[in-house]
Amino acid sequence: MSQSVSLPSNIMTTERVLEQKYAPQTTDQALGRDAFLKLFTTQLKSQDPLSPMANEAFVSQLAQFSSLESMKAMQTAIEDMSLGMQKERMINGAGMLGRSIPSSTGSLIGGASRVSEVRADLPQGADNVTFSIKNAAGEVVYEQNYGRQQPSEMSFKWDGTNKDGEPQPLAVYYASVYVQQGGKSSAAPVTTQDLIKSVRWDETAKDILIETETGKTINLAQLEQIEL
Repeated sequence: MSQSVSLPSNIMTTERVLEQKYAPQTTDQALGRDAFLKLFTTQLKSQDPLSPMANEAFVSQLAQFSSLESMKAMQTAIEDMSLGMQKERMINGAGMLGRSIPSSTGSLIGGASRVSEVRADLPQGADNVTFSIKNAAGEVVYEQNYGRQQPSEMSFKWDGTNKDGEPQPLAVYYASVYVQQGGKSSAAPVTTQDLIKSVRWDETAKDILIETETGKTINLAQLEQIEL
């Protein structure tokens, strides 16, 4: 599922924000060169005519100035390359808005007649399978038994209503699948779908952080699967 968002005219684009934040500080760079030249010129004017500076000293200071210029140029090139990479990653991240990512926590956004899908792997089958939905307070709002099942991956759908068929408010819920086998009951691993709500740049990690509908924050490098 994809969504298009129209931003107000007074909101700057991500590209503009990054340009302002990471624009090369030309004033500081010019100050460093000018200070070096001023110091070098003052040194020439103030030297003793009877004991002028040796040629080796001139060459050494000119070499230092050349090295300073090279380092400044390299710094600018690295900053420009870093800014370009950040822009590209932000643009790629923006293209993931509204996409689904699998979640193993069981959390989902449901209610308000919204259909949510939950999958569970049953490699050993079961004498009985129970699918339940709990709210944030831990109360069971929906539950259904599916009886005996063969080994398979089961898919469950919840239409956002409670046990009496009454619509529930749009909120975060938690899905569980319980398996009864040989007189024992255990929780099966479940997979739900979580939508990507926003993306932002994490300066500390130097990577894109993805925020989901259920409130989780995930590093882009941790994503293994994205679905339509």
